[in-house]
Amino acid sequence: MSSCSHFLSIKEALPNTLSPFEKNLAELCLFSYIHYTPLGHNNLNKDKISNINTINIHAIKKTITTKSNDQKILFGENTHYHGLFYKSSPAKNYNSVENIVRKISTLTGKNIFFLERKDFFLFLSSISDSKEIKSILTQWIKNNLLVNIKPYDKVKDPDNSLSIVSEILWQYICSYVFLKKHLNHYSLNSFIITNPYNPVEKSLIALAQSNGIKLLFIPHGLPQASFRENIYDYIFPLTIMDNAWRKFSNAKKIYIPWHESIYYDLPFPSPKKHFNILIFSQLEGAELHLMPELENELIRLVNTLLLIKKYKNHSPNLNINIRFRNARERELFKKKCHVMSCDHDESLFFSCADEQSVINDLSDANCVIGFSSTALLYSQLANIPAIQLTNKNIYNVWPYQLTSKDLIIFTDSETYTQNIEESLLNCISSNYSRKPLFFREFNPSNIELSKGALSD
Repeated sequence: MSSCSHFLSIKEALPNTLSPFEKNLAELCLFSYIHYTPLGHNNLNKDKISNINTINIHAIKKTITTKSNDQKILFGENTHYHGLFYKSSPAKNYNSVENIVRKISTLTGKNIFFLERKDFFLFLSSISDSKEIKSILTQWIKNNLLVNIKPYDKVKDPDNSLSIVSEILWQYICSYVFLKKHLNHYSLNSFIITNPYNPVEKSLIALAQSNGIKLLFIPHGLPQASFRENIYDYIFPLTIMDNAWRKFSNAKKIYIPWHESIYYDLPFPSPKKHFNILIFSQLEGAELHLMPELENELIRLVNTLLLIKKYKNHSPNLNINIRFRNARERELFKKKCHVMSCDHDESLFFSCADEQSVINDLSDANCVIGFSSTALLYSQLANIPAIQLTNKNIYNVWPYQLTSKDLIIFTDSETYTQNIEESLLNCISSNYSRKPLFFREFNPSNIELSKGALSD
């Protein structure tokens, strides 16, 4: 079972009597424990969670000392902000979300405060005794999540797991306490959420649910299943695939194209001497989502492509570029893979997101192959044929079909190799004149609003 599916099944057991603060705290704890620690996947079950005790927030509040004018340190003198957006990451895909938020502010004439992660964390450290709070949290986690594990001290790496989760919960609680105290100084009526399981954004969700503040969800890609919660007032779908957004049944939809089309000047395919395949790696996703198939299928895919290149006359000029998220992924692949002639094959290339722009890789690509949303969204924007690899487990995490049906390949199919070859032939024979299946050219005047969204 993937970490995403495991989390959703455990989450169902949380009692309905929890307050918004308690509920979001428990959800964040479970999400972090399952996704980020070596303990979470094997040592949680519904019986351990159904009677979860709430944390003593009063003991924690005593360790957080805020002053009446503390808010001015972060927000300045302006008290007329209508919305708040937490800048949780400097990554380009989150910067593109920021671009959308700024356009919203301009179009509506509403002031939105951009809360910088670095500044906020320095501030939280100055107003709280993090050591004492994390000690309280560590004990709470032991008493609630690990109570049935005996003996506790023999569990693999318990202290590191507790440290990871207590750090995340410290961020959530301090954010909640501070922002709640100073919320009445501002006319905030909306919070903009990008990642609902970022601890600061999770505190904003809890505050919104307690104070009648609107929640706007602008995902940076297509949300994994555990992000598709029915808690938002508005959502900005990034494609026109209505079926993919039906889980957000209570949210009003504001349709825009994927906002990275604004951030990037994406290329369009041009004739090339070689047929270049760009594969987007998901090795870190294999660890985070507890889905070893994301690693195994990458190795299998490269093996298959090299075999096709070697034995099929139609593909002598086939080049393969694997794009990794970082150098760590690249080294992990080199250590674990058994790719035929991997170290010597001149047609196999590696690139890293932190070393080379995605623009460069897309500019050289005739075909994109990926498992999940971001890779396939890029191909749509650049009008490059894409092959989507999936299976039941992968689809349960990313339940989207992001290319034409003839280019969706199920990895558990008995005709897998044949399907890969046929899909490549379809891509090779393509004249690249087809338009993107799910995207529209961005034009602020053409933003589509669901009924009631414009008046709000």
